[in-house]
Amino acid sequence: MNLKAKPYVEAQKNKIQADLAARVALLKERGIEGKGLEKDPRVRKLKADIRQANTRLSSIVAAEERNARVAQSTKEKAAAGKQPKAAKKVEDKPVKKEKKKKEKKQAEA
Repeated sequence: MNLKAKPYVEAQKNKIQADLAARVALLKERGIEGKGLEKDPRVRKLKADIRQANTRLSSIVAAEERNARVAQSTKEKAAAGKQPKAAKKVEDKPVKKEKKKKEKKQAEA
């Protein structure tokens, strides 16, 4: 989820909650309570919209936390400094020609 969408999702959620409260008040005024409220299609739709907004907000919060962890680890790595990798030990192996020359010199001596 886009992190910049957080204020918009929060505003949508607040509006839906206000609409739900108004709908529940209207139904109570008409004498419908309890299971009648739960069966009302508009109430069910508004509750579903609130659940969707909560899901979106939770994904935004998770992304923010992940970004914070990445930023923290980046700072730690920068503070620690770049440490050189251990160089592999490469033994000087003579080239085949040089090896043959050394063997000939040793054989002649």
